[in-house]
Amino acid sequence: MKTFYTIFPMCENVHLVKDVGMIPYMFHKNYDYKSVILTYKNGEYPYLDNEVKGLELQFLKKFTGFATMDVIIFLFLNARKIDILNCFHFMRSTLMIILAFRLFTFFSKKRKIYLKLDASVNFKSLIPNNIFDKFILKNINLVSVENLDYLKKLKNSKFYLNKKLIYIPNGYINNERNNEVSFDEKLNIIITVGRIGSEEKSNDILLKAFEKLDEKYSDWKLYFVGPIQNDFDYYTKEFISNHPKLEGRVILMGGIYDREELDNLYKKSKLFVLSSNYEGFPLVFLEALKNGCTIISTNFPSAYDIVAKQELDSLFNPQDIQQLSLLLTQHMNNDFLLNQNCFRNQKFAQENFKWEQLIEKINDELSKA
Repeated sequence: MKTFYTIFPMCENVHLVKDVGMIPYMFHKNYDYKSVILTYKNGEYPYLDNEVKGLELQFLKKFTGFATMDVIIFLFLNARKIDILNCFHFMRSTLMIILAFRLFTFFSKKRKIYLKLDASVNFKSLIPNNIFDKFILKNINLVSVENLDYLKKLKNSKFYLNKKLIYIPNGYINNERNNEVSFDEKLNIIITVGRIGSEEKSNDILLKAFEKLDEKYSDWKLYFVGPIQNDFDYYTKEFISNHPKLEGRVILMGGIYDREELDNLYKKSKLFVLSSNYEGFPLVFLEALKNGCTIISTNFPSAYDIVAKQELDSLFNPQDIQQLSLLLTQHMNNDFLLNQNCFRNQKFAQENFKWEQLIEKINDELSKA
């Protein structure tokens, strides 16, 4: 049996349903690989029992306590057992791990390396700027990037001209719970999902924009879903106290870890809003799309690939409360286009973001590399 190893020392349970877990899991499920994530033990991993059943975790021994060195020691002992090595991010620690793998396997052409780049980083950090970086890049079989803007720029870069470079966004699993959502199921609900109150999410911008809405939208509710930082919990309660019209309309749900329960909340929601200052390719986009939500988002590169294709203008500048409030008003006034988006977004997700399709593309490219 061939082996697929993903290197991610900081893997937690939540990563198992993101690209870190889904890529090796789908190689196991669809191509019968022995798929393993190499990580330190970072808590419990209940998703192994159902969501990614068959995926294995192998816990790193803390020989030194430095993740890169501990991975290299592991590779020194085990590299020749690995057929495909999967790493994330174009950074020095990753490049050292890739070099070690090549050295310990004597640069065998049978051993493949797949590097997945993150769209949340500054583009310049993806360009090799010294001989070491350029040498390592030449020894990687396949590189994927999460948004089309970065793909175009990297293809125009002289360093990636002869390198297998493909567009692989994040994806979702198509299962029995992904039945078509009817717009008739939806209520006047706005939902946002993530680490509520974290600085980069700028959830206060959404709260302030919601408060600016006219009284005629008083039947709309705003749901914050995800682990809530204490200071944001206090901030929200004080904000509602100062704006009584929001009483009972702003709901702090906390974390919802049951996937079916979370899907059901998306299905009831007409709008999904992401007010982040920056993002890579957020998984919440796919959860919103496949459940027929219309997305309103700040204008980072991956948002252009997804949100700009909707029936309504839905992108705004980070921190722009007035612009977001205006977009909310325009969307709330247009059930006809929200209905069209409900069907269109589900179809768009099914045609472009199923992990089954994305993994087939990765596997085909690696087979040719």
